[in-house]
Amino acid sequence: MDEPYSLFDRVISRQRPAWVKIIVSLLLLLLPFITAYLSNVPSEMYTNGNWRYLLLTPTIIIYIWLISPLVDRQSKEVVRSLQALSTLDEESFSALSKNAQRSNPLNEWIAIGVGIALGLVINSGNDFSGIGMLFQVYFMVSLATMYGLLAWVIYGSVVSSRTVNALFRQPLRVNIFNPAPFEAVGRMSLILAMAFVGGITLSLILSFRVTSLTEPLFWLIYLALVLTTLLIFFSSMQPAHRVLIKNRDYELSGVQRHIERLGQELLLRIDQQGETSTIASEISALAIYEQRLQGAHTWPYNTGTLRTLFFSVLMPLGSVVVKMVMDIVLE
Repeated sequence: MDEPYSLFDRVISRQRPAWVKIIVSLLLLLLPFITAYLSNVPSEMYTNGNWRYLLLTPTIIIYIWLISPLVDRQSKEVVRSLQALSTLDEESFSALSKNAQRSNPLNEWIAIGVGIALGLVINSGNDFSGIGMLFQVYFMVSLATMYGLLAWVIYGSVVSSRTVNALFRQPLRVNIFNPAPFEAVGRMSLILAMAFVGGITLSLILSFRVTSLTEPLFWLIYLALVLTTLLIFFSSMQPAHRVLIKNRDYELSGVQRHIERLGQELLLRIDQQGETSTIASEISALAIYEQRLQGAHTWPYNTGTLRTLFFSVLMPLGSVVVKMVMDIVLE
């Protein structure tokens, strides 16, 4: 069993039985309605789709809790794939990996605290006049928990990026024409991007109003979210891209030096009316190899990954359309 290197791994990312996930999720989803009922929340909260707002914070909390083990599993797959390419012995690689993945618990608590503080500040702007204290306390705790968890996830992403960078700085056996060993990094980047898109989609489903479609701000925010998704996807692969680029350029420079040397020798033989067919064949073969190197793929993803990414960035907009259709049917 893999050792947990952070508080987040021990509390959030660890695998749990399905029945635990189901029971905890149901309790979190029912809690806002129970507290609203006990606090005599006005009936308007349950009409015209307003009830969705009650589900926003517990849904995001559940989503982060359920998606984290998947991200953690893929992160460990990246480490295993790089170990297969490493020139270090198993003990040295294990020490490097543990040191890179280990997180300072104090920093994690600071991140959580910052998120909770932000949630409390945002909650202070809500008007709960006429609503019972129980619901006010629930909503404050729920909002603070959600933002604390989000800040915790952001800090964990920074640590994960640091880990990947550290592992890519070690000596690796790289075949520029076989990027398959690096595709685990591409899958990790795709999962991170889709996790972000999934959270945004859930937020839109639970908080979107049709009137927002006529507001330029909605489309600006959507464009920003698409760009952020692409940034997450490509920035997560940047260490692998740098390694592949470096190895390709190293081989390419060596080939070009050989072509230049053979070209000078070919000209000399032509001037001396010597035999040139062997050198010409070598230059031709090197030129073909040079073209292959120049066309080598230096990003660790395939066509299927790009296709999945394309449809994932359309997911939030598709959820808006589905929600509009559901509202029409329900009405």
